[in-house]
Amino acid sequence: FRDPTLQELLQTALAHNYDLRVAVARVEQARALAARARGAFFPSIGYQGDIGRTRASAAVLGLPSGQAPTTESFFVGLFTASWELDIWGRIRRQHEAARAQFFATEEARRGVLLSLVSTVAQAYFELLELEAQLDIAKRNTASFQDTFNLFRRRLEFGLASTLETTRAEGALGSTAANIPDLERQIAAK
Repeated sequence: FRDPTLQELLQTALAHNYDLRVAVARVEQARALAARARGAFFPSIGYQGDIGRTRASAAVLGLPSGQAPTTESFFVGLFTASWELDIWGRIRRQHEAARAQFFATEEARRGVLLSLVSTVAQAYFELLELEAQLDIAKRNTASFQDTFNLFRRRLEFGLASTLETTRAEGALGSTAANIPDLERQIAAK
């Protein structure tokens, strides 16, 4: 729809909807889990290192204070590599399950998005419908007011009966009674 008001409402709803934010976060989480499951196909490499510094107590060594020796140690070099063979297909099935979960959360996000957009658009079109009904009710009320005024003048000149004038007044009241209800529905929408 090319209605700028509707497009603005949709942009606001998409930017500030909590359910959509949660759905996007779940998609990102599922994407990360799928990438992690895919990583099990590749070898894992690790390393280990250590750096240390110690100072002996001068009193224990019998030296004057401030002259205790400092020892520094460095350890680098423990590298590890491992790779699990997928003989029974466990890793492959985990990866497939993670991908399926990712696709499911992506579809759930699309469902939330579609539901949000359709709800906002439906409410907007219902509001337009109520505004059109209010406009019609106001025009009908003005028309019935003119008719009532005509019958009242005719009654004053003796050209119409009281029954005709009362019917015109009833039709005016019935039509005018719709206006507050429509205004309330518009305010609620």
